[in-house]
Amino acid sequence: MQTLNSFFETQKDSPAWVNSIEGSAEFSQAKQAIAQELTGFQVSQSFFELMIMKLCEALDIEVGKLLIQGWRKHQEIIQYRDKPNPPSGFHEVTLLEHTLVSKHSPTLQPVINQVPLKKLKFDIIVKLKLDGGKLFIQDGMISKATTGSCTGSGSLEYKGYKILEKNTAKYDLPGSLEFDPGISL
Repeated sequence: MQTLNSFFETQKDSPAWVNSIEGSAEFSQAKQAIAQELTGFQVSQSFFELMIMKLCEALDIEVGKLLIQGWRKHQEIIQYRDKPNPPSGFHEVTLLEHTLVSKHSPTLQPVINQVPLKKLKFDIIVKLKLDGGKLFIQDGMISKATTGSCTGSGSLEYKGYKILEKNTAKYDLPGSLEFDPGISL
């Protein structure tokens, strides 16, 4: 399944993205802000490289799970939580064009010589604009989803400084997703 790493193109086996981050003006400003937070510690270039790789681990979130979390909050879908199943066995809910926004705030806490330093909080914001698809809901649970196309944007920030930003072209999602057990609404 696709993860935010594939979305941002930050897979560990293709480190070219690390170089593009390190050369950006925004990252330079973020580095200064981080160095100020970690007063009393000499922040080296290798520290920032390790920090970027740790943030890569934080981006290891499945896009499908983000979609499900977003759909579970939509009023038009929540209404099927307590509805009895129709004779066909499931409710078929057509998804028109809609946008899902997901925000995550991973924190890193550097430890030097067994001394924990100040926690560094980052923000990951992903916006997916979906066109089409269907949800199949049975017994108040999403049992299957068919997907349409999607465009997306996302950013990884530290205190408002963009470390990484990505906009995607329109692409087709993988077709259908089966959930066993189903995802409760």
